[in-house]
Amino acid sequence: MSKPVHKNWLADVAVLNSNPRFNEPGDVQIFRNISDMCSELEPWFVEEQEGYALNGNGEPIELTTDGDVVFGKVVLGEEPEVSVLKEWLISAAKSLREARIYKADKPGIKLFRSTRIGEAERQGILPTSIEGLIAYVGFS
Repeated sequence: MSKPVHKNWLADVAVLNSNPRFNEPGDVQIFRNISDMCSELEPWFVEEQEGYALNGNGEPIELTTDGDVVFGKVVLGEEPEVSVLKEWLISAAKSLREARIYKADKPGIKLFRSTRIGEAERQGILPTSIEGLIAYVGFS
């Protein structure tokens, strides 16, 4: 059996939404691939259905566990959930922006690397494409 041919790099990206309600953004994390995501997940997270995962194309990732290790695979043949993926990423980008502005504006001595906010970011102009949102959130 041959493996499916991926058309773009987004097929490898895994986006995890830690929220038991699929359509509601929760704590959103981005991983380079499914293996990286699975290595960070605890089996109880999967067993208790505490979240959902999509790849960067919006295709669902099925998470399973043997009780010790978490496994994931893209579910082929299902309609991609691009609008849901975008909502997750927009929510993560907005939260990240708020945290970055708070850190940049926080008074006090900044002995270590400070957060610098660009004018567009300060005005709330965030990426609108999935690729741009992944880059913005991933650069944090």
